[in-house]
Amino acid sequence: GLQVGDKFLKVGDTVVTTNISSERIRKLLRGPGGTSVNTTLLRNGKTIQATIKRGIIPIPSLEAGYLIAPATGYIRLNKFSENTYEEFMGSLEKMQGEGMLSLIIDLRGNGGGILGEAIDIADEFLDGDKLIVYTEGNNTPRQEYRARRKGLFEKGKLVLLMDEQSASASEVLAGALQ
Repeated sequence: GLQVGDKFLKVGDTVVTTNISSERIRKLLRGPGGTSVNTTLLRNGKTIQATIKRGIIPIPSLEAGYLIAPATGYIRLNKFSENTYEEFMGSLEKMQGEGMLSLIIDLRGNGGGILGEAIDIADEFLDGDKLIVYTEGNNTPRQEYRARRKGLFEKGKLVLLMDEQSASASEVLAGALQ
């Protein structure tokens, strides 16, 4: 029910002043999904009450996935989150259906995220029982992650773009593919 031009006068029990920062407003509005916050708004010179129900805003990790030239696909991942593998596979399958034979994966600026998502993506490029990555710690035994299934893109040309901001799960994927 909010409209462009509404001005917050009160969020919850906090009175909003003219010098409040956008970050402070965000902190007041945010909370667990499914909960509500009561607000007082100024709309067209009238004060109105509005209850905002909080939800979960999905932020996709796949910024782009399309054919940049005949038979050449491009996928840009900005992070590895809960749905990255699913988003990646949807784009990969679509482009293969359009005749993709070569692929560019852009991980520039990708600071990483969920390791399992990077492992699952790497598995789409590796055949057999190849080692993708292993973890080991002083108090943790070695845990190996290997290619487990036939991947969708085990054959074909692949280019991986990285930069100095590519880290963590991006490095795992790059190392496995290298």
